[in-house]
Amino acid sequence: LKKLKNLKFKVITIKLSTVEDIANAIEKIGNRFGENGKVKKIEFLKNLTYAESKLSSCISGKKVIVLISPKPLYTSGESTFIGEIVKRAKAINIAGKGGFFPISLEQLVYRKPDIVIVAAKGKQRSEIVSILERFKIKYVSVNPDNLLRPSPRIIKGIQELEEKICKE
Repeated sequence: LKKLKNLKFKVITIKLSTVEDIANAIEKIGNRFGENGKVKKIEFLKNLTYAESKLSSCISGKKVIVLISPKPLYTSGESTFIGEIVKRAKAINIAGKGGFFPISLEQLVYRKPDIVIVAAKGKQRSEIVSILERFKIKYVSVNPDNLLRPSPRIIKGIQELEEKICKE
């Protein structure tokens, strides 16, 4: 960043840990590039709320966990933007409090999730799915690029979850 600033590039530093951080970043970037950032932020929040309400219609009250890596088995707790999405959809994040952390297979099986969301690619996805199928745990796989990146793409991730979970 320092080199870019020294070269007289305009640099924006953004921390993206929550859904609100994403919305604020949309506003900040929109304003910086001559767009009406506030309008873009409102539009994002409106679309997000709509997508979450559709997802909530079929996962409200269900025990959910998001798995993102197989070795070790990694999940996202309540204090991540992914955990926030689960909460906003009125589901119960059985990973519990915290950020991103490992979870043992024993803990996963013991917590008896209604739905496991697998957000991993390729070989990692296959490894997680293999574990879940061995223990007959219900899961859905989603494109991690849409769900794990704190950006407006999370709306696509939520829509993909709704399509896969609610249609069952």
